[in-house]
Amino acid sequence: MIEGMAHVWSYKKDIYRGVAQKYKDSPFTASAMRYNEIVHLEQYFSHMYSKSTLLDLKTKLNSLPAIPFFQDASPLCPWSWFLSSIHIILEAKRNPSLLEPLQYLQIYGVSSVFESMVTVDSELLPELMFRTTRETFSKTEEYDVLIQDALSYTTVSAMVYGYEYFQHINYDLRGDLNYNPFPTMVMDWTEDIIIANRFSYSGEEAGLVLSLDYDKYKQLLYDEWYPLIVHAGIASTTPGFTPYFDYHSIFAAKNTNIQEQKGVVLFWPWDYTIAELLENELGRKIGFKQVPVL
Repeated sequence: MIEGMAHVWSYKKDIYRGVAQKYKDSPFTASAMRYNEIVHLEQYFSHMYSKSTLLDLKTKLNSLPAIPFFQDASPLCPWSWFLSSIHIILEAKRNPSLLEPLQYLQIYGVSSVFESMVTVDSELLPELMFRTTRETFSKTEEYDVLIQDALSYTTVSAMVYGYEYFQHINYDLRGDLNYNPFPTMVMDWTEDIIIANRFSYSGEEAGLVLSLDYDKYKQLLYDEWYPLIVHAGIASTTPGFTPYFDYHSIFAAKNTNIQEQKGVVLFWPWDYTIAELLENELGRKIGFKQVPVL
């Protein structure tokens, strides 16, 4: 650990997630790692490119040796990250208006790495995202451990800035679909337990409300992924600087859903049940607990 950098700070320590009863058996699977969403993303990729390209890249990505931070994560991470990233980028290229709520260049004079990715030629995108995914999740002989972790952390951070918006428009666009139209590798939380409680209900049926310690989540990233913690004041003025994002950021101002939900978006590569998180090491490290439904 780097001396003097172990301190973390958040706007509110505990954050909450409401889970309806129908999702109680898999409440902590990011949408891009769910079965229906993977089917949707694979079909999309095959249509845009080819089935043979899909199968070739899937075989390569599923055989990657994980860097230490991802060794206890879901083995679906690299493939889900690859598919969901390409899907979002291509859809943003096809419909540029999707990016408008993410663009602050005229206001603050900055644009994000995520926005730059959207300018990549579509034909070059599979190979670029394959290399990017490999560098994010896998050990390579090209870099030492610290550089590998830094590259992994910053790549995820760059994409989470865009993911947070697309994750939230799923709320508006899902309708009667049995999958999220924009699957991502992030997960929604809220600072407001009342909002989490509301999301836990399906009709009159009460669900579950779960919580974790936001600062402990950040500490986990610092301890086990990359030895850098970004003060909230810095993160809020730099798009794509952290693999987490909340409604306090000036770059969340135009995302009405995250504002209304007092939202916190976390990169979430794990796939555990509630019972497992209540007992395992990850749950302990992030202060995970179940709280009473109001």
